[in-house]
Amino acid sequence: MRRQAPDHGLVTRSYQSATGTTAGTITGVHLRFTDPTFCNLTADGTSATAGNGTARFRYANATGRLQVRPARGNLHIYRVQGCGGVFHDGDTATLSGTYTITPVQTVTRP
Repeated sequence: MRRQAPDHGLVTRSYQSATGTTAGTITGVHLRFTDPTFCNLTADGTSATAGNGTARFRYANATGRLQVRPARGNLHIYRVQGCGGVFHDGDTATLSGTYTITPVQTVTRP
């Protein structure tokens, strides 16, 4: 998968000084999944080409870990080809994972 939308960013919502963690939203999410042996699909916000998908995140200063959280995003599946009936246009989708940011960044306020 690769990110294709030109307008993306991190919007911070809160900072907890006691834990050194920041929470917020990743904006401009547009993903295209291609597997010639199974299926193709797009994940985005309000349409297949909107480039306005969102996902929540939490970042920890101490570890440099950016955790993408599956809750409260607006991703949907579009342009499904193949997939054996597993995915359908309009299905909701989530994005999650943990990534280490290097060099570690220190965030001190939203």
